[in-house]
Amino acid sequence: MKDQAKAVITNPKEMGADAQEVLQKILSCKEYKNVFKKLLKYTPQEKEITMEHITSAITFYYSKFSKCSSPFDEAMNANKTLDPEVKQGFNVFMSKAQCGTCHLYLSLNGVKPPYISSEFEVLGVPQIQPTKY
Repeated sequence: MKDQAKAVITNPKEMGADAQEVLQKILSCKEYKNVFKKLLKYTPQEKEITMEHITSAITFYYSKFSKCSSPFDEAMNANKTLDPEVKQGFNVFMSKAQCGTCHLYLSLNGVKPPYISSEFEVLGVPQIQPTKY
């Protein structure tokens, strides 16, 4: 999501902003600058505040509003048993649709070797003939 936030901010068809200008404007606010400076200790590899810090903060903020909780999510969080339809969907996702080749179970987010970052791709979905289970 951090990459998505940065893409929206810098994409000329969306916000069309320059990342460095955004960073400078945000850091021109004394309160924001002080808070981000305090958070630098959590990214010791970074010596100064970067756009990555900004997009991380935006992503964290928006994640608090997510009310998305699919039946699959609920089952994985041990709050609910898997309905047969959900189980069927997961089986198609992991097998015939071949989504599991990139979206590794349990993260399902496309983490790729060397397993230090996520990727975002739209590859399409192979056409699948409906199957009765």
